[in-house]
Order: sequence, then C-alpha cells, then structure tokens
Amino acid sequence: LESIGAVKLPPEAGPQYRIQRSYPTNNHTMFMYMDPIANPGDTPKIFTVGCLDGQTWLGASYASPDFFYGAGSRWIFARKSPTPS
Repeated sequence: LESIGAVKLPPEAGPQYRIQRSYPTNNHTMFMYMDPIANPGDTPKIFTVGCLDGQTWLGASYASPDFFYGAGSRWIFARKSPTPS
C-alpha cells in the first residue's frame, strides 16, 4: 500500500472509525492498515470494521506476514499529503 501513498493508521483509528461511520450497505468488512497489535500468546492482529445485518461492529483479524488477504479485500488507510512544489 505504501507504493500508492498509503500511511498506516494509529490504533485508535479503528474504534473511532466504527463510532463515526454510518454504513449504507450491509455485509461487508474493511481492514485497517496499521501496525499489528501485540497480543501475548496469540497471533498479532489488526482492527476490522464492518456491517452485518444492519449492525456495525469492530473486530480483529490476523496480521501474520504469512496471512493472505484476498484481492477483493477492502482497506482503510490514510494518504500522504502532497508535498508543495
């Protein structure tokens, strides 16, 4: 994602996005582009947000370097501001 100017989000962006976002469509999940959250004794995880049957939620997904995210995965990320010339 860095090749398109994406910037990783801070951990608090996941809960904030869940609180502030309204979901016009159902049954989708979006992954937060962020550094993995350390979870003692378990695989590191990233936040996921989505909507299922009209209910919004905040969850977590595996963030192992070996984990494959499908081509249809939706990501939330920040963008670098253009540098003034």
